[in-house]
Amino acid sequence: MERELPESIGYLWERLAAALRERIESGEFAYGDRLPSRDDLAAEYDVGERTVRRALRELPGHVEVLPAKGAYVIWRGHGKGTS
Repeated sequence: MERELPESIGYLWERLAAALRERIESGEFAYGDRLPSRDDLAAEYDVGERTVRRALRELPGHVEVLPAKGAYVIWRGHGKGTS
């Protein structure tokens, strides 16, 4: 299923980062979840793999990218066991 990016002014990677941040903060992706692969996200949003890579780099408080393992959600949300 192809998803639409938010309509806003900005670079494509910024819009993709905002969309992924929203999905994480809404709970669609929970703490510890592995995100879909870069190729899968690129296909889902109809963008290039480099755009996905750049967007993931812009989510340091939400996503941790582990080389050869994937991208994982590290954002715990408000009031969910954060200290």
